[in-house]
Amino acid sequence: MAAPFLWVANQFALLGQELPAPLSRPFTRWRTGIEPNPGVRLGFFDTTEVLIASALVAAGIIAFFIVCRAYAGPRVALVVTIVLAFGSPSLSTWTRALWSHGPAFASLAAAAAVLCAGRLRPATLFLVGALAVFAVVCRPTAMLPGGVLCAAAIAGAVERRRPLEAIAAILGAVAVAAPWLGWSQATWGRLLPPYYAVTRLEASFADGLAALAGQLLSPSRGLFIYIPFLLLTFAIPWVRSRMRRVHVIALVLGAAHLLVASRFPHWWGGHCYGPRLSSDAVPFLLFACLPVVTPLAEARAGRWLLGSLVALCLFANAPGAFRWSTWDWSGSPVDVDLEPARLWDWRDPQFMR
Repeated sequence: MAAPFLWVANQFALLGQELPAPLSRPFTRWRTGIEPNPGVRLGFFDTTEVLIASALVAAGIIAFFIVCRAYAGPRVALVVTIVLAFGSPSLSTWTRALWSHGPAFASLAAAAAVLCAGRLRPATLFLVGALAVFAVVCRPTAMLPGGVLCAAAIAGAVERRRPLEAIAAILGAVAVAAPWLGWSQATWGRLLPPYYAVTRLEASFADGLAALAGQLLSPSRGLFIYIPFLLLTFAIPWVRSRMRRVHVIALVLGAAHLLVASRFPHWWGGHCYGPRLSSDAVPFLLFACLPVVTPLAEARAGRWLLGSLVALCLFANAPGAFRWSTWDWSGSPVDVDLEPARLWDWRDPQFMR
């Protein structure tokens, strides 16, 4: 996904080299920096990496807004989209480097937006199938939501008695899955790479419960600490009449992701900022909150509550985006991977560095 961006940047650099000396200097530096040589410095690409990651995440954010607007209107959709864009790991993690979270989210969100458009044509459903599987290629935890999107596309086409569209969705999924599975078989001798092995989820039930508590409440990894807006999920039982099947599915997908991530022994995600491994659940949980946000946005006290929660989300995630000292927390004063007890130290939460 990064290659097209780099190709375009390189073409601009080739043209820029022809400019007069003072203006051509940055373009020449770029051309020199990307040439393969023993002295290549990965740090040279830091800004490029951030820009590419930001572009991919921004595309996903736009698609997420389109989906939310279809179910809750523009005002409520804008509230949850602001939380996702500026008050979640979308800002503090996904856009800070080329993690696999951003591309996987962008692929899933784009597939969902295409489905929301309601244009069930062979080309569009082919795209849905391809994007859903490509999300899985980006990140294994996208298997469940990717499968749900593929199933929704096929079911929608079958329900409207459009077999060609259903076949197109299947072909789109196969077009991405087949070469990837073939590559894995040729490289690893198995259909799925080791990174996708279920055996990696080896934590015991007791350890999984402790990990789940950490993913929700740890001062340095907890979802409710870094995205307090998600506390609104506890109000969902009181808005059952507003809940639609799609909201329930989103809630189940978010909860399922948290349970799966809790079975991973290294649940805190190593050197990162905030709840990285559980961040893939955030778009689903925010979407599930739409029936709660809608009535709150209609009342003055509710708007004050929403504004306060959004401000807290921004406060918790802005440091991860703009202060290197917060990332240095993972290795100072001692590596968090060597002393995971630091994850529960309220005297030194990561967002306060």
